[in-house]
Amino acid sequence: MGLPVLLSVAVGCGAATEAPAGTSDAATTSPQDATVDAIADLSPVPDTALPMDLGPPDVLDVPVADANTPDLGPDVAPDTIAPLPSVVAGVTFIEVPTDNPKRTLPVAIWYPGKPVAAQEPYVYLGLLAGQAYAEVPLKDGGPYPVIVFSHGHQGLKEQSYFLTEWLAMHGFIVVAPDHVWNTFLTFDKAKTADVALLRPKDISRVIDRLEKPEPTDPAWLKTKLDLQHIGACGHSFGGYTTVALSGATVSADEAMIALCDKSPKEFACQLVNANQKGPYEFGDPRIDAAVPMAPAGFEAFRNTGLAKVAIPMLVLAGKEDTLTPLDTQVKPIFDGVTTDKMLWTLKHGSHFTFSDACVLAAFAPPDVIAQFGNICDEKAPLSITDAHSLVRDVVLSFFKHTLLGDVTAKAELTKAAQEAKSAEIEVTVMPKVTP
Repeated sequence: MGLPVLLSVAVGCGAATEAPAGTSDAATTSPQDATVDAIADLSPVPDTALPMDLGPPDVLDVPVADANTPDLGPDVAPDTIAPLPSVVAGVTFIEVPTDNPKRTLPVAIWYPGKPVAAQEPYVYLGLLAGQAYAEVPLKDGGPYPVIVFSHGHQGLKEQSYFLTEWLAMHGFIVVAPDHVWNTFLTFDKAKTADVALLRPKDISRVIDRLEKPEPTDPAWLKTKLDLQHIGACGHSFGGYTTVALSGATVSADEAMIALCDKSPKEFACQLVNANQKGPYEFGDPRIDAAVPMAPAGFEAFRNTGLAKVAIPMLVLAGKEDTLTPLDTQVKPIFDGVTTDKMLWTLKHGSHFTFSDACVLAAFAPPDVIAQFGNICDEKAPLSITDAHSLVRDVVLSFFKHTLLGDVTAKAELTKAAQEAKSAEIEVTVMPKVTP
């Protein structure tokens, strides 16, 4: 959520923004109910993995494959990936126009940067210092795979910089737009249904821009982006956006209409108005793997729409989430997807665990802080520091495996390996369900 959302709880979360620097302005349960103690067939795209600096392999005492492990496609031996040197995340900003002249999208780009001396980290919103440095040179190497990130309802592109910076530091270029009319600076409640249809298009338009950079864009955008390996990630309303980009059909069926007649204040009822019942297809074939975090909007998909997802998906959730509850929102989305999939939950995770809300909480009034529960208390059962560490690790492993075929990351994604990391983690893994 963004600042107004911190003042009135909504579905998404956004914690930060910036002044552009150096730029122009009825669920059907999967047939397999049993959790398998092996990774699903989260098959990487068939292209040869890139010779990238993705960090030192942390080899776990977990078998990479056994009789119960499906074939995961081509692997990259751990010793073929060079150790990650001391590296920082760089950050830069561009603007991407849309068909509507009133909707130009501010876009943040995090990238692997070269370490620099005598420079302070960039300060988002003029308040929040992360670990990224503005306009530092791109790290030698590449081209680097791309992750597109979608923020939550009334959020901002920087809302989860704990994750976007981390991915950039580990060899990915992360690109995140502000979904205009749905940020805390531009929020227009009357346009929520319009934004539900615009959000996936925003991400696809940003990818279009990456394919054809403008002369004013950083020069390395033309040569250092590996657009054959693209992942999508998003939180809450951004999770909905990620699922839609993955191929799920968006529509208002009879069940959703009945729900909205009975409970018009349900968030999903804002997604499709009387003149926009669909169906709509937003799948972008350039996206190879997806990570929806605490996704919203199950009612706009249902299983008939979710069954069209055809790429590997890691779904993240918090068992204490009251905004997109595990049982009524997140798990139904997971169950409806029939591709290779993994459901990863934190026992004491909440909706805001997947954002940097606790950093912004330092500037928020007491009634706002109360909305976060105890996630910002470092003495809580799960501190936000520990939660972010666990989230970063699993998301990085997922994208390293599905986009690059990294065998070490594959081992880290087994149920046994993940649950061994922390008593907080619960994992359900499903191989692809063949119709």
